[in-house]
Amino acid sequence: MISSVTPALAVDCKTGQNTFLLEPASEQTLTQNRAQRNFWVMAEGAQPWSATGQSAPQLALRFTPKEEPCRLTGGLLWQRVKRRQNQLILPASFAF
Repeated sequence: MISSVTPALAVDCKTGQNTFLLEPASEQTLTQNRAQRNFWVMAEGAQPWSATGQSAPQLALRFTPKEEPCRLTGGLLWQRVKRRQNQLILPASFAF
């Protein structure tokens, strides 16, 4: 199996160059396809927040001064995405 995952949790999975488990994907289709996994944080009294930045309010603020800060670092076969949600204060014990 050969798989790749984008920071927005879009996935490409295949067994070889010409044998696909999922619909074949390119770099462009992975970023444009809305059929992605997601990780949601639900806090009482607040709108759902997407850890991948894919909620409607987050997408509406993209490319504006109010966009959430996000940092992507990665290497061979790994990646880390750090995203800060400025609107909601969570308890110190909250971790995901």
